[in-house]
Amino acid sequence: MLRRTLLVSAALALGVAGTPYVAQAETTYGPPYDFPTELMGDGGGLDGTGVIPLKNRAMIDRTEHGYRYRSGQQDGHLVVTLTAEGLYFVDSGTASFRSLGAGCSPRATSVGVAAVCTMPQGVTESEPLLLEVWPRLGNDYTDGSSLPATVAMAVLADAGNDVVRLGAGPDFANGAQDQDRIHGGDGNDWLRGGAGHDYVHGMSGADLLVSADGRDTLFGGDGDDRLYGGGAQDRLYAGPGADLVNCGPGGDYAWVDRADRTRSCESVSRR
Repeated sequence: MLRRTLLVSAALALGVAGTPYVAQAETTYGPPYDFPTELMGDGGGLDGTGVIPLKNRAMIDRTEHGYRYRSGQQDGHLVVTLTAEGLYFVDSGTASFRSLGAGCSPRATSVGVAAVCTMPQGVTESEPLLLEVWPRLGNDYTDGSSLPATVAMAVLADAGNDVVRLGAGPDFANGAQDQDRIHGGDGNDWLRGGAGHDYVHGMSGADLLVSADGRDTLFGGDGDDRLYGGGAQDRLYAGPGADLVNCGPGGDYAWVDRADRTRSCESVSRR
C-alpha cells in the first residue's frame, strides 16, 4: 500500500502562491493512496478512457482501492450510505445509469437512480475503501456524511455551485470552479476551495484546508489543523487545537487562540 504522506508545504502544489512557511514534520491528510486530485479535460478521463458522455446519466466503476462514481451535466443529488448489503448510492438528480462496474447492482427508487456496491474483503480504517466521486457540470450535492472511517472519499467537483459533505474517514475534496461549500468529517481531511468564493469547514480531525482563488472562508474546526489562504481576501478561523494559519497574499483576516501560530496575516484576532 502506498500511503499518501504530505508536508504541510504541499499547499504550494495546490495552487497557493506565496506560501513561505514550511513545516518540519510530516503529516498525513486525505485518503492513504495515490488518486487524482483534479479533473483534466472535457470528460474527466484521467484513467485514459477519454471523453465519456454522461448528460443526465451516471456510472460506477470498480477501481484498485474501491469505486468511482461519475455523473455529468445535471444537478446531481447523491447520498451514499453503508448498509448490510454494501455502499448504497441514491442520486435523485440523475435520470439513468450508463454502466455499473463489478460488484454493483441497480436498486429501485422512486426518483433518480440507486445502486448497491459490495464492500471488498480486508477493508479497515488503516486501509479504507476509496470512494471517488466526480460530479461534473452542474450544481451538485454529494453527501457521504454518515460513512464510517473504513471509507475514504475523494470528491472532485467541477463547474457549478457544489455542496460536499464528507464522512468519518480520511477524505479529500476539490471545489474546483464556482462557489462551493465543503464540509469535512471526523478524519484527517485534505480540503481545498476553487475559483469561486468558497466555504470550507474541516470539522473534527487534523485537517489541511487550502484556499485557491476567490474570497474564501476556512474553518479549521476541532483538531490540530493547517489553514492556507489564497491570493484574495480570505477569512480563516482556526478553531480549537494547536493550529497553523498561513494567510498568504491578499488582505486576509485570521481568528486564532493562544495555541495557534500565524504566518503572513494582515489582520489577526486572538481569543
